[in-house]
Amino acid sequence: MRRFVFLFALYLLAGNLLLLLPPVKEWFVEPWTALNARWAVELSRWGGASLQAAGTVVKTESGSVSVKPGCNGVHALVLCASAILAFPAPWTRRLIGLVMAAVGVFGLNLVRLVNLFYVARYHPESLEFFHVYVWQTLIALLSFGIFLGWGRFLASSASETPTGDGA
Repeated sequence: MRRFVFLFALYLLAGNLLLLLPPVKEWFVEPWTALNARWAVELSRWGGASLQAAGTVVKTESGSVSVKPGCNGVHALVLCASAILAFPAPWTRRLIGLVMAAVGVFGLNLVRLVNLFYVARYHPESLEFFHVYVWQTLIALLSFGIFLGWGRFLASSASETPTGDGA
């Protein structure tokens, strides 16, 4: 358990420090944030919204919303990935967990952004509540839930492994 906690803290620290490096910010974080804004705008259009993305700024008829680097799901992924990497499991299983985490976190983050665009448009007085309290909590809970789901996957795949006793 101590090894897991130590490695989790180490991976979490390393991941967050990595995100602060200028090349990582320039070549990954900023383009990923702009891509999130564009994808969320496209999803919003399916719902009838009239939005436009210019980089990380999303423009509506009534104003604009800026998608910041902390709103791109990367920090939530670092949190979940740190737990998965710290867990004593075969590397192939860890890779499966990382893929599950990326799909889950980034998928929910797009839903989050679309929801925040609609809240900003129709209920701007509630934007801070949804942004800070509802969605940050949900993203953190999802990260934890993905880790737990991956743990169940590990446990079930371990129980399916033949024991060699002829059973």
